[in-house]
Amino acid sequence: MPLATGDKVLGYLGFDSVGIKRSYPEAMVSNLKVIANVLADVIHKQQIEEAIRHLSDLQDLLSKMATHYISMPTHKLEESIDSSLADMGRFTKADRVYIFEYDHDNKISINTHEWNAEGISPQIENLQAVPWADMQHWVDQHSDGHYVYVEDVSLLPKRQFRAQNT
Repeated sequence: MPLATGDKVLGYLGFDSVGIKRSYPEAMVSNLKVIANVLADVIHKQQIEEAIRHLSDLQDLLSKMATHYISMPTHKLEESIDSSLADMGRFTKADRVYIFEYDHDNKISINTHEWNAEGISPQIENLQAVPWADMQHWVDQHSDGHYVYVEDVSLLPKRQFRAQNT
């Protein structure tokens, strides 16, 4: 039975009988449909509550970071940036979080900060002086104010994001 709310099908409610063939009277099927609709509403409500909770957590993180940086002494910025990357990485459940700076004069990208989840090897040493030619699409997207989403980094072309002298 579909678990649907509005036009969205969230999943299904299924029943199995192993070894015995069963049939169900129409009245029972009708009641099960009502139960499926109630379950769909509950699931949908949980999804909405989770989305609201996630948004609230994101707002808390943004507020924490903004408050933190407002009065930050310059000599503590590096440590604070690393801490912020860790907070963002844990929040997004990312394996790595990077900051790259663009060197417009030399047309290279430099990985200045990196956070890695436990068990994930750092790549900051491999991502120094990356030629824009190896990542021109990214530079163009960023210059236009857009982000770049890479679903699977292992599928990037071999030359993409390799150090200039390796």
